[in-house]
Amino acid sequence: DEYKSIAYLCGTWVFYLLGAAGSMALIGLVDIQVVQCSGGFLCNLVQQVWSWLAFGLMLSLGGFLVVTPLSLGNDPHRKDLCGVIISVVWAVSFGTLPYSLLKSYAEGIPHSPDGVLTEIETLLSQPYFKLMAVLFFVFGLLLALKMLLEIPMLCIPDSVAKTSPVLSYLFIPSSKRSAAATKQAATRKINRMIGQARTMHFKTQLGAPVSALDQYFLCGQTSQSSGGLFWTWKEIFSGRLVNTHGVWLHSNLLIGQEGQVIVLSFGLALGIWGGIQLGESLAKQREALEQEPPSYLRDQSLYFTPYPWNVYVSFGVGLAIAGIIGASLLALYIPSTVATVMKLRTGVISTFQSPTKFGVYRTAADTICYNAGNMVYAVIGSTSLFFLLGAGAVFLLVWKPTQDFFINLIGWGLGLGITIGLKFILTKCTRANFQEALYRKKPRSANFTGLWYVLVLHYLFDIASFYYLQSNFSLASQSPFSQV
Repeated sequence: DEYKSIAYLCGTWVFYLLGAAGSMALIGLVDIQVVQCSGGFLCNLVQQVWSWLAFGLMLSLGGFLVVTPLSLGNDPHRKDLCGVIISVVWAVSFGTLPYSLLKSYAEGIPHSPDGVLTEIETLLSQPYFKLMAVLFFVFGLLLALKMLLEIPMLCIPDSVAKTSPVLSYLFIPSSKRSAAATKQAATRKINRMIGQARTMHFKTQLGAPVSALDQYFLCGQTSQSSGGLFWTWKEIFSGRLVNTHGVWLHSNLLIGQEGQVIVLSFGLALGIWGGIQLGESLAKQREALEQEPPSYLRDQSLYFTPYPWNVYVSFGVGLAIAGIIGASLLALYIPSTVATVMKLRTGVISTFQSPTKFGVYRTAADTICYNAGNMVYAVIGSTSLFFLLGAGAVFLLVWKPTQDFFINLIGWGLGLGITIGLKFILTKCTRANFQEALYRKKPRSANFTGLWYVLVLHYLFDIASFYYLQSNFSLASQSPFSQV
């Protein structure tokens, strides 16, 4: 959390991520055999251990060689021109040279006389790899431009920049501004505590003291809203989250949110592209089957081959659900972090006073570095799960072989849901009329109601469960899969 510009820090992370993804994609095409063996458990074990170790070492070495020179000019405690020049030169060279080499090599594809593409040429011809290379080049130039704009900051001292809010925003590092804002928030909170203490403890005009308890009842209770989804985002956009409440959004959280946005956008684009490709493939397959001579096998193949619109509808609904889930996660992470900070401040979550957690917190402080990766993987897992559930349910509803079964299943589910809703409404009504807390206002009616719950509702759910099992067996016997 020591930086001049949070935008430069987030751009550096995306720049490294794009470079690492492209490098790993190219290196993955090279088969590095560390042990020459014919196969078997031990050979596969050694190869897997070597692959993951090499993967981790290359990522670590790449991060050190890329991130360290780029971060020299983003150090808020250094005001030398050398670090800025190194960052600019490294961003331009590392972003331009690989892109130029890949572009010049891709222009001559295919390089073989017979016109057959190799694995590397096939990878370089893919649209997503070309887009990733262009973004890598653009982010390198943006980082260099951002660092060039930091040069005036070296010439203007902080004493001059503090004279104007505009100069302060342009020439004072964001980490220093945030630290100053948290100190201002602490000053405001201490002043409010002193003001509240003076309000609670005062003397009357005759000199007689008034107890704090009496003054509390005289003044009445006052509360202040704190925490929550809309409250957090309102305080962020108004600037009061740091200036008034002293909550500083650390860089790991912002980088994790940036990774979530990238992964969600890439996943939705990949889902749209995959749905279009699958629909076109099914259209060609159905067209080929329709040209075959009529036969039982041809009719069954056409029956079980989905229409393209089946895929388009199911993918559309699944991607919409996945997008909503992903956007909800993006909107909830920062409010959740702010709520956790508030709980730590007020003692709801014990830290130093906890006999079991304090030792864990003290010896595992480095686990905060895992939060960015956990945030990205959480978005991947959640959106993928809900995409499969939503797209799968819609596909089973529109696919001809399972359409009747699924419609009957939906009807049974709606009927059971209506029954449960009626039971819930009746229960609420009887509780409100016959009971008050743990006491029965009308004992006889409450007894009859309880007996009715046991006899009627219990057996009602038993009958509904039996009907569900019977309908499932009958539908399974009528399913087209049981006849093939």
